[in-house]
Amino acid sequence: MTRYMLAVESLSGMILMTFPRHEWDQLKRRLMRGNPIYTTRISKEQGRYKKGMRVKVPFWKTVLSVMDVKTFDHIEDHPFYDELTAPQIKEIEGNRFDVVKLGMIKVT
Repeated sequence: MTRYMLAVESLSGMILMTFPRHEWDQLKRRLMRGNPIYTTRISKEQGRYKKGMRVKVPFWKTVLSVMDVKTFDHIEDHPFYDELTAPQIKEIEGNRFDVVKLGMIKVT
């Protein structure tokens, strides 16, 4: 059985990754079930996150691990294109972007 650690936010200087407030409950539920969460990052945040990094999140006093980062140049290549809303597509379109996979820190 895999256990997950809720690392209490304590490291100053750690990168804070923000999310829209209306997504917080859904993201917490996914993480509590042991599922990863995915986020798209453009503009100043594109290229900022690397596999293995630890990031703070505002919706939970915890630290998450960057499990994977994939970079794309075309919105049509987004792995969750069919799930994006029209405003999300408009915001991402024309930009290089990263899809970042985040998860709880696993403890063996």
